[in-house]
Amino acid sequence: MDEFVTSRKVQIPTEIKRLEESKSVWALRSVHPKPGMRLLGQFLRADCFVATELQMRARLGGRQGYGWKTAIHTARAEFSTLFSLKADNGGIELITGGIEIE
Repeated sequence: MDEFVTSRKVQIPTEIKRLEESKSVWALRSVHPKPGMRLLGQFLRADCFVATELQMRARLGGRQGYGWKTAIHTARAEFSTLFSLKADNGGIELITGGIEIE
């Protein structure tokens, strides 16, 4: 996950992607070094990603499986707890070209 905190732009959709199972939860993808990890979270505003759930990719299982559903639910619940709101963000442009992480 080091590459996500080193002031560089994140590549879309290879490194960050909105999860189809959710309108508001996104996943940052880390594959090096193995094992792969997924950092799930939501955007508070444009270019401001708040990570709320970290999972080893192997534990998540198949895309429609229980592991993903649980991780998405946990990420949403934690975001709502932190910010006392339920963000949908469906249809809003949340990434403007790339994310500059500072």
